[in-house]
Amino acid sequence: MYLLYINYISMLHNRTSAAFDNLRMTCIFNARLIYFANQLQKLAQNRAPGGKSMRKNRGTRVRNYFFAFSMAALMSIAVGAASAQPKKPVLTVAVSIPPMQEWVNRLAGDRVAVTLIMPPGSSPHAFEPSPRQLVELGKAQVWFSIGVDFEYSLKPKVRAMYPNLEIVDVTKNVQFRTLEPQEQEEEHKVDEENIDPALTNRDQHTWLGYSQAKAEIAVIRDTLMVLDPEGASLYKANYETYMKEIDIVFDSLKTKLAPLSGSKVFVYHPAFGYFLDTFNIIQVAVELGGKEPTQKDLVALVDLAKKEKAKAIFTQAQFSENAAKAVAGAIGAVVIPIDPLAVDWLANVSRLGEAMLKAVPGGK
Repeated sequence: MYLLYINYISMLHNRTSAAFDNLRMTCIFNARLIYFANQLQKLAQNRAPGGKSMRKNRGTRVRNYFFAFSMAALMSIAVGAASAQPKKPVLTVAVSIPPMQEWVNRLAGDRVAVTLIMPPGSSPHAFEPSPRQLVELGKAQVWFSIGVDFEYSLKPKVRAMYPNLEIVDVTKNVQFRTLEPQEQEEEHKVDEENIDPALTNRDQHTWLGYSQAKAEIAVIRDTLMVLDPEGASLYKANYETYMKEIDIVFDSLKTKLAPLSGSKVFVYHPAFGYFLDTFNIIQVAVELGGKEPTQKDLVALVDLAKKEKAKAIFTQAQFSENAAKAVAGAIGAVVIPIDPLAVDWLANVSRLGEAMLKAVPGGK
C-alpha cells in the first residue's frame, strides 16, 4: 500500500497546475503519516505487554487509524483541487462591439467564452479586422452582429471563410429610429454594394437605447439557450436579474433627466439618439452627414448653441474634437469626452446620464 501511495505521488509530480501542486504536497504529507504509523506499529510490537498476537493487533489498529485519516484528508483535498480547476466554456461566441461583451458575460458568466471583434477605442465606421482577428472569429460557434458599418463588408468574407459559423443579427426585433438629415452618415456609401439602400438612413447606434438594448440582449439569451440547452436555466435567471438592474438604472435616469425633456444636447457624432429619445432629449450633431462641418455650418451651429445656452459639447474618442472645440470656444462651453462604446455598458449608461444632467441647461 505504501509503495502504491508513493507511485501515485510520482505520477502527480509531473503535473504543473497549482491545484495539482497542492494535491501533490498533501499526498507527500499523508505518505509521511503512513510512514510514522508503521514506525508506531513497530514500537507497539516491541513495547506493548501481552502476546505477539495482541501486539500485532494493536499496531495494526494504529496503522489503520492513520491510514484512514490520511485517505480522508487526501479525498478532501482532491475534491477541493478539482473544484478549483477553471471550468471550460461550453461555447465560444463572437460579438461585434465592446458593450455586447458585457451582455454575454452577464447572461452566461464563465460558461461561454467571448471573442470581441472590434477592440475598445475603435470606430465601427472605419474598423477593419486583422487576419489574426478573423482567425479568432472562426473559432466561435456564433457571431452576434449588431448592424454597424464594418459588418457589411465583413459578413460576405466570413461566410466564405467559415460557412458553418452562425451569424445572428441581434437587432432583428429592434424598432429603429431614422436619422435626421443633419445626422445621416456617409460611411455606408463605401459598402453600398453590400447594404440595402433602404437602410442607409437608419440609425445604427441601437445599443444605447433602453428598449433596443433589452430586445438585443433577449436575442442573445434565446440563441444561447438553443445552442446550449443544459445552460438554459442559467441564461434565463441571469437575464431576469440583468433586466431588473437595467430597469433600475433607466428609471433613475428618467426621474433625474425629466427636467431636461425637450432640451437639445450638442454632440460631435450622432451616436446617442436612442439613448436621448428615452428621455425626450434632442441630439444636435456637430458632424454633418458624416463629415467635418464647413465654416458656414460652424456659424449656424454656434448660433444654435448660443440660442440653446449650451454649456457643453460631447465628443467621442473615436472622432476628432477640432470642430467641437471650435463651437465650444465660440460660445464659452466646455468639451466633454464620453464613450458610447465602453465595455462596462450599464455603468456607462449611468455615466452618460449624469454627464447630460451636469452639462445641459436645466440640469443640476
